[in-house]
Amino acid sequence: DEMDLAENTIIVFSSDNGPEDYRISNAANGGVGSPGPLRGRKRSMYEGGIRTFGLVRWPGKVPAGRVDETSVVGAVDFLPTICSLAKVGVPASVNPDGEDLSGLWLGGESKARAMPLHWEWLFNVQGAEDGYVPPMLAIRDGDWKLFLDHKGGSAQLYHIPNDPGESNDLAAKEPEVVKALSAKALAWVKTLPPSAARESAAASGIP
Repeated sequence: DEMDLAENTIIVFSSDNGPEDYRISNAANGGVGSPGPLRGRKRSMYEGGIRTFGLVRWPGKVPAGRVDETSVVGAVDFLPTICSLAKVGVPASVNPDGEDLSGLWLGGESKARAMPLHWEWLFNVQGAEDGYVPPMLAIRDGDWKLFLDHKGGSAQLYHIPNDPGESNDLAAKEPEVVKALSAKALAWVKTLPPSAARESAAASGIP
């Protein structure tokens, strides 16, 4: 505002995760948040750990007051989206995991993603006794979200629009969906940089 840039600046604001677990002693003040009906909290890849709000402001470009509760957006989308809005190309050496969602930001209709979102969490999670700890890999593709381990086992499958609280595991009823998403998730893991933590966790099955 002081530099008279606010009316011509894109501002993006978001949390990076759900509320901290109240049992983390050095972050007890961070545990006051609630994930509501969602399962899990910070560090869990269930929706309570990864589903957050996002706010985009760009006067005259982004419609004021618009709320979208259906589009699936990840932080990996920020680079291609902001490059598009700034009318600069994503460098040819970069092969982003995200996609250009500039049309959505500018008020376009919600539409299905062209690319899935992926997660890997290799470390301890508070709340194991509360069911916060899924297998260490996850993929969201369309309406489906699959969890699995690095060997392709321990599958959990949820239809997120119908079951945002991830309480109804459909893996046994949808084997073809499990097979297809498992292949995508395991192929994605192979693109990641080497990790001693991954090697250990994958071999033992223990974060």
